[in-house]
Amino acid sequence: MVSDLVISHLCDTLTLAPVLERWFIAEWEPWYGTGGSGDAKADLAACASRDALPLCLVACDGNGTLLGTASLKHDSVGKEHGDGPWLAAVLVAPEHQRKGIGSALVAAIEQEAARLGFPAIYTSTDTAMRILARRRWQAIGRTQSLRGPVTVYRLGLPA
Repeated sequence: MVSDLVISHLCDTLTLAPVLERWFIAEWEPWYGTGGSGDAKADLAACASRDALPLCLVACDGNGTLLGTASLKHDSVGKEHGDGPWLAAVLVAPEHQRKGIGSALVAAIEQEAARLGFPAIYTSTDTAMRILARRRWQAIGRTQSLRGPVTVYRLGLPA
């Protein structure tokens, strides 16, 4: 675990948006890359909120180095399995993976969803199953993403 981890809203750290844009294009090339339907810059601009969806959180160390990100959106891959909101765009820099940053970001998004009054939260993934299992998310289905099959999860939130 990174001892000096700071998680904040993207709207408070907009200078990090260009770095995140490059990360998104590299990680989700079929969507954000050349020929894809997505627009990473526009998606990040839309997520620059604190009290409405979509919103984006960023994880930095005490020096302000970007370590990872996660978003809370209206929908995502697998939206046929639930109304949302959706934990999406979870990404930790490869050199900082396996240090608890992804889990901390998921927990922070869960807290944001609860703070905004949502009764449940959903996500779909082919990579973060262990984090979700540790946090008691329940697998509720499968769907297809541009990268292949993914499992859809749901977590009920405290009232």
